[in-house]
Amino acid sequence: MMKVSVVIPVYNEEKLIKNCLDSLMNQTEKP
Repeated sequence: MMKVSVVIPVYNEEKLIKNCLDSLMNQTEKP
């Protein structure tokens, strides 16, 4: 499995972080 680093710049968006991380983990397109 390939390692990938992700930087997510956010400010006062705690409500959206879980959705964003879930989307990253569930993507199907290969790099």
